[in-house]
Amino acid sequence: MGLLRQVLDPNRRCVDLSDQRGGLTAGVLESLRTFLRYNDRYVHLCVSDNVLGSAAIAGLCALIKRHPHLIALEAQHCGLLDKDFRFYVGPAILTMRHLTFVDLSRNCGLTDVSAETLARILVETDVETVRLFGTSLTECGGRVIATAAANTTTLVSCELPFTVGSAVLEDIEVCTRRNRAHRAILNNASAHYTRLQVRRSRLPCPPALKHMEANPMVAIDELLSLESKPGAPPRSPTLLPPSLSSSVPSAQVPSSFAAASVANTKVASTAVTRRGKVTPDSLDEVTMWDWADPAMSTTLHCLYLLDRQAQLAPNRANSVVAMRYFVVAHEFQAEEDVELSVFKGEILCATEGIAQDGWIKVEVTMDARRRGFVPISYLREISAAEASASMPAPASSAPPSAGESTSPMRTPQRAGGESPARAALANTTISTSLNLGNCSDVVKKGSSPSLQPMRSPETAAAHAAPTSSSIHLTPAQQAAGPVNRHLLENPNAVVDAFMKNEVYFNQLMQRRASALAQMQSGLEEAMTEVAACKDRSAVLTRKLHDLDGVVERERQRWMDRVEEEKAHVSRSAPYSAPLAVPVSCGTTPVRSPIIGPRSGLGRSVLDDDSPRQLRA
Repeated sequence: MGLLRQVLDPNRRCVDLSDQRGGLTAGVLESLRTFLRYNDRYVHLCVSDNVLGSAAIAGLCALIKRHPHLIALEAQHCGLLDKDFRFYVGPAILTMRHLTFVDLSRNCGLTDVSAETLARILVETDVETVRLFGTSLTECGGRVIATAAANTTTLVSCELPFTVGSAVLEDIEVCTRRNRAHRAILNNASAHYTRLQVRRSRLPCPPALKHMEANPMVAIDELLSLESKPGAPPRSPTLLPPSLSSSVPSAQVPSSFAAASVANTKVASTAVTRRGKVTPDSLDEVTMWDWADPAMSTTLHCLYLLDRQAQLAPNRANSVVAMRYFVVAHEFQAEEDVELSVFKGEILCATEGIAQDGWIKVEVTMDARRRGFVPISYLREISAAEASASMPAPASSAPPSAGESTSPMRTPQRAGGESPARAALANTTISTSLNLGNCSDVVKKGSSPSLQPMRSPETAAAHAAPTSSSIHLTPAQQAAGPVNRHLLENPNAVVDAFMKNEVYFNQLMQRRASALAQMQSGLEEAMTEVAACKDRSAVLTRKLHDLDGVVERERQRWMDRVEEEKAHVSRSAPYSAPLAVPVSCGTTPVRSPIIGPRSGLGRSVLDDDSPRQLRA
């Protein structure tokens, strides 16, 4: 028997074998298997309204198993039973890698026994639409399918019979509505995702890296294309168009930096972006970079950004913000560790250009070790020229040399000035909190011209020679003064050490804060994983419980079957009475007369119609 009509539908890309009235046989399916295995045009198979026998089901499973192209399968009203679906059709469907549509409607033989296989199909494949109306599923099987639907992100439509109950239908609708919303968001993002805008000689700009170029500080040169010859002369740098003046601040690029940027070999740059959008000077062209590997494009772009940052570093170093200078208008005494005591008339330099809450961090121009916060209302800002004019000569403010600080020849004033400090340091507990206001007095006493000892030039040269020959100090270290052998004996040295390591302490606190943040995020991730494991454990527990129930039902069914077989065997036994057959060695059985209700004397047992029984 052949097929009744044309089965190939090119418009739907479907092989329609529905309602063949017995024409869909194992031979037809075997031929179709050879045809579809090497054909990617037809991706939809319909075998609905055909009662499939065992051979046809085997042929169908062989056809769809691990099929590389099929995405839709319709098998309505095919007479599928739980046994056929669980052991043949279901495992074959699980191997379809591109499956998105399954229709098993109007198969009354599918009951709750097949719910586990259906749940596996939902979880282990990328199916989007499942139709199961007209089956014999109940609330128990529907609950299994609903649990699987909650654990998948691809299912957007699942039609179940009303016999599963309204609660199950509502749960499945919630899951599918969630997946449809996610799918709509992805489709909307894909629709609004524009093609990468590139220039003839520029790399494509990945969206994740656009924010790194939103506000460039210098003009971007027109760079060489990758296809240009190595010996070609470099192009002259081109400034940004005037249309970008609103988003790109103007910056004066030094001629030396421009020459260096032109002389250096650089990779192609991306188009300048304005608030995430491509600027009008970008051309809608396609170059070789549109078809390049995305990872390679991103890597090259990152290398370009790093190279550009390295080139911008000298320019940023040259464009230093002008220093702010202040003169103390009113004397201020420090009350906390981070504050600085200042005296009227002192010249201060701001270490941070911005005042915070009326306080500004400054340092004394003549002594960089005196640094701290001072109320800006106590200060009056002056220009750099006024500050330099107000400063005394360097010789009068120079700190004592290493030899002078350790020399035993001291004046009474110097000795008297240091003894209170040493006594106070010996009687107090050493801590990391330093009072900069008290230390400022010590610094003033140490820098007084009257405390300088009298030395001859030969003695000064003898003391200075070992220091200059053995230790090479930087200008900052020379300005900071000598380092005492015993750090805790000199409060000024303690203050200096603390202020020098202030940046390190800040970095240490930042690293500790970042480490704590990482620990917190790690704990949150661990808690999320534990919660997911608990959910999966609950699912596995429920599945094991259901499996135990299935096994128990199967065991009970087999026990009932065995009892039925025993009863059937006992009812259909051919003999119910014993047969008296005397056995003699080497002789045949001898007929013995019996007396029965319908037999006379002398009748043989073998001739009687009643049941017989053998006797030992």
